[in-house]
Amino acid sequence: MGRATRLASSITFTDKVYRARATLAFRSPTGDMDSEPASRYSGAAPSRDAVLESLLQFKGPILQVPHRFSALRVDGKRAYERARAGESFNLDPRPVTVHALDLEEYEFPEVQLRVSCSAGTYIRSLVEDIGTALGTGGCLLSLERIQVGSLDETDAMTPFECVSRYTEERLWDSRIPWSRLFPDARTVHLDGTGFSSEQLQGIRQDVSHGRRLDRGLVCGADTSEPERTVSHADPGSDIGQGSYLLIESGDLLAIYGETGDGSSLKPYRVLIND
Repeated sequence: MGRATRLASSITFTDKVYRARATLAFRSPTGDMDSEPASRYSGAAPSRDAVLESLLQFKGPILQVPHRFSALRVDGKRAYERARAGESFNLDPRPVTVHALDLEEYEFPEVQLRVSCSAGTYIRSLVEDIGTALGTGGCLLSLERIQVGSLDETDAMTPFECVSRYTEERLWDSRIPWSRLFPDARTVHLDGTGFSSEQLQGIRQDVSHGRRLDRGLVCGADTSEPERTVSHADPGSDIGQGSYLLIESGDLLAIYGETGDGSSLKPYRVLIND
């Protein structure tokens, strides 16, 4: 909320895990049940082994053509708007990575898949491509996002739960630690023992004005989350190795990152009030 929305893209533009339920009985123009089924399949049901074999070709780095009914812009206009208007246009394939593609359930014509993939992967397109590989067609029936970066469905709350906890003044207790949101960044505790009151006042002033900070001063403070290679779980985030979370009394004031020469830190996101 408020200034914290500045962090939204850094949290959401990460790897994701989906649970997708699809049918191999037909295709549809939109790739899901928002349009009438078309191109129905009337042949024999593919075996489970055949389905598993088809999934193999979509694991790892692949080039994927975004769905025509996606929200991508084509010459300033959303692709789905052009598709609904019956316009002819092409979308270029884009590199994405499917880290894992597991068959959880299969009873023809329905399949249930668990997909771990990079940001920007279109599950509708993936389902259609799998159906094409099997010669049956494919259409998405339902889609559930069960993990974003380091957060999974156990971290989620319904709107009703949010309102209830806010009313009972327990919403603050539901906070997710900043170190979990950005597991590859180092945490700098400004209220730790590493700073004098004068240094703390100077840092707060510099941060509030978006100024650079002396790296030696910050790295010599009370820090946690030692530097390490970026984890596989969150490669898409722009806040990772070389980033610093500036925390005071549990609040995130700003996120800083290392500069090229390594002598200073530059602001990525500033949340502190002026």
